[in-house]
Amino acid sequence: MKKFILSLVMMVSSIASFAQYEAGTFSIRPEVGMTASQVIMTQETKDDFLIGESRYKPGLTAGVEMDYQAKKWFGISAGALYSQQGAKGAEGTGVNLNLNYITVPVMANFYPCKGLGLKVGLQPAYLLNAKMTGDKDRSALFNKDDVRNWDIQMPVGISYETHGFIVEARYNIGLVNALKKGADKTSMNNSYGQITIGYKFHL
Repeated sequence: MKKFILSLVMMVSSIASFAQYEAGTFSIRPEVGMTASQVIMTQETKDDFLIGESRYKPGLTAGVEMDYQAKKWFGISAGALYSQQGAKGAEGTGVNLNLNYITVPVMANFYPCKGLGLKVGLQPAYLLNAKMTGDKDRSALFNKDDVRNWDIQMPVGISYETHGFIVEARYNIGLVNALKKGADKTSMNNSYGQITIGYKFHL
């Protein structure tokens, strides 16, 4: 039994040392990928809250992130990405909400085993433009002035690295009302997933 426990400890230790990255190193990572976004609308009525979800809209994202390996098992990163967000309206409405942002993800990165990364952070987002298309009556009631110039999102992700290439999936949760407050007490939270592929260059 003692030999088994000792062997198990040695195996876990060897896996851990094999999994960890060199501390104190910097790297830069260009990346490109796809987004799938929607908005969650909440409207306060006299007696209740009405909550509705839109359909997912595909989009693109691209940018660069810089990583610092603080410990062998832990790192931090920050970057800037162009991100197409928004939503499709209900089936049959023909409405498309297009929101384009520059996002600045600041992430804490944990590495439990070789190649695998678990990530969480905060992401300020700066609005470039906003437009609704498809339905002339609805589109006329919406413009960029209705949307805040900024958003705060919480990204949660998982990544896998091999031979310098990193494939990563994140889900980004909007934490604030993306609309400027109106008389109808309606709020809109961005919500989107993204999948990217990037390549790490060590500095």
